[in-house]
Amino acid sequence: MLLTNLIKKLTTQHRAFYCYMLLSVWLFLLLIVMYKYMETKDVTLTVLKNSKSDQTTRSFPNSVHVDIKTQRVLRMCNLPQDIRTISEGQVKDSFQLEGLLILLRHGDRGPLTHVRDISTINCAANIHPQFSAYEAYMDNLTGTPQLAQLLGPFHGFPLLPHRSCSLGQLTHVGVSQLLAIGQALRAVYADRLLFNTSTPEDFVVYSTKYRRTLQSALAFLYGFLTPELLHNVVLRESPS
Repeated sequence: MLLTNLIKKLTTQHRAFYCYMLLSVWLFLLLIVMYKYMETKDVTLTVLKNSKSDQTTRSFPNSVHVDIKTQRVLRMCNLPQDIRTISEGQVKDSFQLEGLLILLRHGDRGPLTHVRDISTINCAANIHPQFSAYEAYMDNLTGTPQLAQLLGPFHGFPLLPHRSCSLGQLTHVGVSQLLAIGQALRAVYADRLLFNTSTPEDFVVYSTKYRRTLQSALAFLYGFLTPELLHNVVLRESPS
């Protein structure tokens, strides 16, 4: 009898505490269900987006596990075919465009730290339609005086990245990104900056002394300039 009264007393006194505990457990279970639902939804969106495209930024073998976070990062990459101008080059009527300052980061690169089975990852998908022409152009330029003049302090650097993924090195997707950016900006500015009457002295190009930045600069210049102008441009080294 005494024990029964004690239990009733404790139940009455701590009713608010028990309600709080039950509510906490219910909220915890609800969050778990919502997280699982969002995770499933995210995978579905990724699959749907990939199903609408003939190519993907990366293709992985079955031995490489791609988690939800990695899929989200890949979906946010700047695919070469998605690069386009929107408000680029818009100048108010009271102003006149006299020059252009372009600051670019290198294109898509391999990871900076070791990744297991990196050699099995395809880094040559989603290349730009002009990639083959650019590759042939660079091959024909090899060993010529024009190339020696163009490279300047970067003499001896490889002009094109490897097809396989390499640690910290530019990928073919990265080259394609810069080709697309160069062509997009050329379409906006070539006529307005009178490329047909420009001289090599009108273009000053700097690159840091990394293979991926040099190769990115070359790809951009190929898309941005005419071959005649590109043959006479001299790359300069930037400390950072």
